[in-house]
Parts: sequence; structure tokens; C-alpha cells
Amino acid sequence: VNTIEINKKIEQTLQELRKTLPGDIEIKETYNQSNFINASIRNILFAILQGSVLVIIILFIFLANWRTSFITITVIPLSIIVAILILKSFGQTINAMTLGGLAVSIGEIVDDAIIDVENIYKRLRQNKLSPNPRPVLDVIFNASYEVRHSVVYGTYIIIVVLVPVLFLSGLAGQIFKPLAWAYIISILASLLVALILTPALSYYFLVKEENIRNEEPKILIKIKENYLSILKGVYKKEKIILFSVLISFVLSICIFFTLGYSFLPELGEENLVVMAIAPPGTNLQVTQDIALNMEKVFKKYKEIINVGNRAGRSENDNEPISSNLSHFDISLKEGISQSSKDKLIKNIRDGFAKIPGLATIIRSFISETIDDVISGQKAPIVIKLYGSDLQVLRKYINEISNILKRVHSLNEIQIEPITDIPQVHIKIKQEVASRYGLKVGELLKTIQVYFNGITTTQKILEGQKTFDILIWLDKPFRNSLEVIQNTLIDTPSGKKIPLNQIANVFESKGPNIINREKNSRRIVITANAEKKDISKAVEQVQRLLEQKLVLPSGYFLEIEGEYKQQKEANQQLFLLSVLVVLFIYLMLSLAFKSFKTSLIIMLNLPLALIGGVIAIVLTSGIVSIASVIGFITLFGISTRNTILLVNRFIDLKKENPDLGIEKIIELGTQDRLAPILMTALAAACGMLPLALFPQAGTEIEHPLAIVILGGMISATFLTLIVIPLMYRKFES
Repeated sequence: VNTIEINKKIEQTLQELRKTLPGDIEIKETYNQSNFINASIRNILFAILQGSVLVIIILFIFLANWRTSFITITVIPLSIIVAILILKSFGQTINAMTLGGLAVSIGEIVDDAIIDVENIYKRLRQNKLSPNPRPVLDVIFNASYEVRHSVVYGTYIIIVVLVPVLFLSGLAGQIFKPLAWAYIISILASLLVALILTPALSYYFLVKEENIRNEEPKILIKIKENYLSILKGVYKKEKIILFSVLISFVLSICIFFTLGYSFLPELGEENLVVMAIAPPGTNLQVTQDIALNMEKVFKKYKEIINVGNRAGRSENDNEPISSNLSHFDISLKEGISQSSKDKLIKNIRDGFAKIPGLATIIRSFISETIDDVISGQKAPIVIKLYGSDLQVLRKYINEISNILKRVHSLNEIQIEPITDIPQVHIKIKQEVASRYGLKVGELLKTIQVYFNGITTTQKILEGQKTFDILIWLDKPFRNSLEVIQNTLIDTPSGKKIPLNQIANVFESKGPNIINREKNSRRIVITANAEKKDISKAVEQVQRLLEQKLVLPSGYFLEIEGEYKQQKEANQQLFLLSVLVVLFIYLMLSLAFKSFKTSLIIMLNLPLALIGGVIAIVLTSGIVSIASVIGFITLFGISTRNTILLVNRFIDLKKENPDLGIEKIIELGTQDRLAPILMTALAAACGMLPLALFPQAGTEIEHPLAIVILGGMISATFLTLIVIPLMYRKFES
């Protein structure tokens, strides 16, 4: 379903309808999902553009040659176009998540081309200065072939690490699979461009010697000199550095498990859905009066543009609600910050708290929909209590409510509204009914028609409107116990007898609603909390319930909602990621034919984790599913640079068997410093717009980008320091 197209058709219909309305009737829009979708797509496209510009600047600074920069830059539009065409061919829509995948990949799709072009340009410079220059075509071929192994394996690993995301189930899978597919396809497209087009363009643009500078850019020469002096100093403090890195890794693991957890980050929606719940049995007029008074209060807030209200919903609605519930759709001003929105929610909640007996639930539209999909309830924390006796359930659900109130981070604690209301009970006297020739089943159907009504298959047509025909007794014959008792029932013999002769008809109180699930009766209690507090609040609730609540035999409870969904998704990702890491290790061992070399490369994973954890601590302090996927992606990206560096060490050792280990490290790091820095900075700069300037529609990619940005900083720095040390240690 294309939401934007449907909304356009609705707008056209409303425009036609407005022309027919009386002057005192006005139609106002309180929520339009296409506004959020359009803003999301617009902001993600802008993030792609910003990331691309930053990547181009990095390339020009390091290469200092417009020809090499142009060759590398061509990868961005070509990879994105190829990715979009492939997605379209498989029936995928270009939505906020697929565009998010392309935005996240911006910094990585140039990496293969950067490594290829930088090495080609460097070898062409060396060839130009050589006393015995070789043919340019041979130099380009050999230079491209030299890094081909690192490029291909690095890209394979990036793709393999994202495989767990493709196996995510439930809502997490529906959200993140399009992002993962878009990312994987764009990375594969960039590999094909780098393998096929980049060498060809290099030959076309760099064939003439005058296009090749005799020396490297001054900034790169300066960086290499400083790095070399740092590397020599590092050898003297090897134990201190390695011990410090180990301690940092252990601390980052400890910090990671103390962070808050959430299923999804807070979405920057410019709307609120407020539900005000009066005591069960409150009639529609009282509910409407409360709603109208609250509307006046809402309109006093400058952050609120429009307010729409519905009190109760028909039983035939796709989401029927009783007359005691008011549903407000609130439009907020464009560009409202999350802090202003949080303050407004607090003010609204405080305002409702002044009305006795009124409970409130405040959510945003998409957040409410997600909660509803996850648990069937409009709250992120849901506790379901199951059992056979409704009175016992009501007793223990009140105990659970008191326990929840002891958790200070929880708010909007709401027991499913169940109350005793007057009811007329009709119990058939089976023996008496059979003496009159009446069958119990047919008798119950008759009673159902008389007092509850039945809809016929026929309809009444008035113009373009159709109405169901409902058959039941007129109101005076349904609302009096005495009249119901004396209602005449036809018997097969033709005789009419009063209902109270064949049934006990009496008035008593009973629950207004009985819900069943898992072959048991069920009562629900819901609660809300700040995003950063949800996981900790649920864990505290679990501890308190284990300590304070003892349920009778046959009664049990389940905690559902965001916490359960987030926990299940994390478990899936963790188990699959362990398998992927083992597979990567095996793949590297086969490629390098050395378990020792593979272990050195895999050391990059903990190095990347350090920066990712620090980045989360310095920003939201919350680990969402997007953050976890960010770590998975980060491990793939950071491994590429380690492969590039270690592979060069191995090549130098083969080419120069007599060289000492420190000389090999010096030559290898000097040779690969530029591409490592360029690919790392390109990846980081590609993430900058998403990480530092989150906007509507980029909230899911924001925590992912934060992790990658922080992890690339630590991984790059530590790769250039720790990996040479470990290689030196292992080879010695």
C-alpha cells in the first residue's frame, strides 16, 4: 500500500467535500502520515547529499588531484543507481528504510575505489620516477591486482556480518531488513564498479605523465612523518599500551551492560495521541464534557496547532472503544525539539492528574501503532495475568499495580478497565423447557434476537448510503426486569408462555468485559517509562514480582511489549553474530592460510567496540536494536582496514625475505596509511549528518551512525598502533 498516494486521493476527496459543506462546518487535518513520510525521505536524501560532499572533500584533501577524486566519486552515484534498480526489480519500494540503508553505506561505497585508485596513482608516481619505467597499462593492472585480495575479502566480510539482520523475525525484521538489503546491494555494486570501472577510468584519466604529481600532498607527507615517530615510540611502551587497550576493552564491556536498552529510538513525530480514560460506566455526555474542557486547555499551549477529539467508538468500528474513553489527535508545531515535546507531555499529564478518577495514556501515532502491533496494547510495558477466576485475577492485578507504583521511573500505570455493571441473567430451566417441547439452543437464539438483536442479510438503501437492518424488541420491552420476565415465548404447540416459567430471570452485577487468551481468562496492566528507563524499569519490576508476588496454582503472568521484543531481537542477533564471527575467522584462515594472521585481523573487533560504547555513553546512553546493528556493521567495516594493513605486511615479507620485522612494519604502514585514513574518514564523514544532526525520519539510523562513527575513530587509531605491535609480537 502506498500511503502517500492514498493520502493524495483522500485530500482530493476532502477538497470536493468541502465545497458541499455549510459555511459553519469546517474540516481540519489533525494527523497526516504522509507528512512524516515525506519529511523522512527528504531528510534522508539530504543526509546522503551531505555525506557525499564530506566524502568528496576528504578525497580531494588526501589525493590532491581532481582526476583521481573524480574517478573515486563516480562510485557513489553509480552504486546508488544500481542498488535502486536492483531493489526495484525485486519489487521493493524506495522508502525511508531503504534510503536509510543507502545513507549509511555512503561512506563505505567509496572505500573499494579509494583503495584501488590510491594504489594505482601511487604506483604510477613511482613508475614515473623510476629509471626504467614500465608500460602504464601494466602498472595499473598490477597496482589494482595488488589490493584486489584485500578489497574483495573486506567487502565479503562487510556483507557477511549483516546476514544476521536478514534473519531477524517479528517487527524488528520488518523494519531493518529493507535497510540491510539496501546496504548490502549498494556495497556489492560498489565492489563491481571498483573492480571493473575504476581501473578503466584510471587508464583513461591517468595515462599521461603530466597528470601524475612527482610527490605526495604535503599534508600526507606530514602525517606519515608524525605517524612514523609515534610508531617508533610505541615499541618502547608495548606492554603499557597493550595492557591499556585490554583494560579499555574490559571496561567498555562492563559499561555496555549498564546502559539502558530500548527496542527502537524515540521517533521525532510532530504529533501526540492522548487517551483520557474515565471510570467504566461513565456515559458519553460526561466524557464529551471532559474532552471539551481538555481541548480548551490544550489550545493554551503554543506547541499545539490542532486538536481533534473522539469520545467512544461504535461497536462496528475496526477499533471499538467504550463511552468512557476520549481519544485526542494533537498536531504539534513543525520542528519541535524532543525536549520541548517531553515538557509538553509532562504538562498534559499533570493537567489530567487534577481531574479525579481520570487516567491518561500519551503516545505518538507511530509509537502507539508499534506498541499495538507488538503486544495488542497501546503501551511499551505490558503485563498479562492469566487464570480461571476473574475475581482472583482482579485481586492479584491490584497487587501487581501496587508493586509497579514502587518503581519510580514508571508512569501511566493503567489496569485494563473492568468494573461490575448491572446485568440481567437468564438461566434456562431445561426440564421445564423440554416439557413444553422447547429446545435450549433454539430458545437461546430467540432470547438473543429479542434482547441483543440480530443483523439481517438485507440492507436499507437511501441514495448512496446503506444501512443494516437490526431486529430486536422495542426499547420499553428490553429495559424492565418485570417486562423481560413476562415476555411471551412461542411453543411448538402454538401456546405462548411467559419467559419466567421456563427460565430464572434475575438482576445482578457482573464484569463489563471478559477477555480470554491462551485458553484462560486474562487481565492486562500497562505502564510507560522514558526510553532510557524501559529496560531497567522492567528488570526492577521482574525482581519485585519475584520477591513480593505469589500466585495460586494455575495462574501465571507474562511481561510483553518493547522490552520483550528488544530482548528477543538482541538474542537472535547475538547468536547469529557468534556464528558469523566464527565463519569470518574460518574464511580469513583459508584466505591467508594462517590461523595466527586471522587472529591478528580479528583483534580489530574489540578495538572497534571501545569507540562504539564511548559514543553511546556520550550521547543517548541507550542501546537500541539499531545500535546493535551498528556494532555488527562496524565490525565488518573496521576489519577491511586491518586486512589491508596485514596483507601488505605479508606481501612485503614475501618480496623481501631478508627484511627485519620492524622494517616490514615501517614500510607496510607507510604504504597503507593513506588508504586506511581515507577509508576510515570517508566512513566517518558519511555518518556525520546522521550522527550529529538527527532529523525526522533519520531517528532509526541515528544510533547506528553514532556507533559506527565512534567505533571507526577507535578502530582506526588502535589499528595503526595495536595491529603493528601484535604483528611484531607474533612474528618475533
